[in-house]
Amino acid sequence: MYYCHHHSTCTDRFTQNELLKHCKLHNIEIENPIVYFEKALRQMSDKIEEALENSSCHTKFISPSYKCNICNKDFTTKGGMAEHSRIHSGERPFQCSFCDKKFSLLRYKKQHERIHTGETPYKCHHCNKSFNQRTSMVTHSRIHTGECPFKCSFCDRKFTTSTYRKAHERAHAGKKPHKCHHCNKSYTQKTSLVIHSRTHTGERPFKCSFCDQTFTTNGNKTSHERTHMETKPYKCDHCNKGFNHKSPMITHSRTHTGELPYKCSFCDRSFSTSNVKRDHENAHTGNKPHKCPDCNKGFTYRNTMVRHSRVHAARMDVS
Repeated sequence: MYYCHHHSTCTDRFTQNELLKHCKLHNIEIENPIVYFEKALRQMSDKIEEALENSSCHTKFISPSYKCNICNKDFTTKGGMAEHSRIHSGERPFQCSFCDKKFSLLRYKKQHERIHTGETPYKCHHCNKSFNQRTSMVTHSRIHTGECPFKCSFCDRKFTTSTYRKAHERAHAGKKPHKCHHCNKSYTQKTSLVIHSRTHTGERPFKCSFCDQTFTTNGNKTSHERTHMETKPYKCDHCNKGFNHKSPMITHSRTHTGELPYKCSFCDRSFSTSNVKRDHENAHTGNKPHKCPDCNKGFTYRNTMVRHSRVHAARMDVS
């Protein structure tokens, strides 16, 4: 929340949009809102420091005035407390204008409706790609800046979002809270579970814009579409080889660096990809998860199963 700092008689608090509208009452034009709000925050910090030195003002500036009746959490505004209370009540008063989905906050409803309208008002300053949510644009921009502000509490790895960091930290803790209802396989991230569940349901919700091929993830669809456009935006820093997806570029770069980040749980061997590590560990456990689609014979390694399946294909060609 912000205070108007143009006139001492103004004591109300405002959101960013409300403060911009309020400034018009003082006939003040804001040329650069970002600079303006940074200045407003600095002045607000000065007011709080002044309040700390004056006990009579201390309550006015920093003491919360609204308390949740259920969990006793404090809020500085009545609206903030009302929004929070919907967590407890489950109330979702804002319904999408296009479908039956309902939301607890008006801003969530507006964000969702942009999926229907196709509106993408937030543009990346680096590549002009646009997004329907500001948070998505900020996260995307870190691809260009290389910023990874969220550091793992257990190791030196850093991440572009707190969600990725939390999922990674669960791997350290051995926690996989998201379980598949079909096969009981568990995952550290909910998104991984959703993608996995499509192997059971057969759902492929992402359709190529150029052909009839469909995909289980939007990332796979985007990578496929680049084969139509012949674009390879991900370049290896060592040899400048191009890739249409980030993950194969990272895997390829390890051929230059020699990095082997995936260590076997049973021996000292390390591998460049998690898939190769997983197949290697199958040799230790005796697990044979790769099944031939023709005879259902199991194999430890996927490439062994692929070679075996060619025997069936060759026999069919002969017959």
